[in-house]
Amino acid sequence: FYVEGNAHADALVSAVVMGPVPNVRQQAVLSHQFFHQGFCILKPYVSNLVYHILRLVAACPECQGTHASNYFGTNPRGLQALQIWQMDVTHVDELGRQKHVHVSIDTYSHAMVATAH
Repeated sequence: FYVEGNAHADALVSAVVMGPVPNVRQQAVLSHQFFHQGFCILKPYVSNLVYHILRLVAACPECQGTHASNYFGTNPRGLQALQIWQMDVTHVDELGRQKHVHVSIDTYSHAMVATAH
């Protein structure tokens, strides 16, 4: 008697709590509206709706200026040597007073310069 009653109550409650499951496109819209995720986060889940996701993120007024656009066709390496550099500072305690190592890499030629400071 109790088991049947619990099963019936669970069936009634779970239908109300879960509600209808939205389609993939609607899930992407709801996820972006709640978390304000960018294109790169949403793309793997709804890869067949790439154009829709680009429009969704671009049209969101709260995300204007916060998500970098994907610039297809650009060259992240630069077009010539010494044009774009990536830099980082690494801490190496074994070097004593000059424990800060500045590392710079030319993205075009992959030339690397490391100096201790």
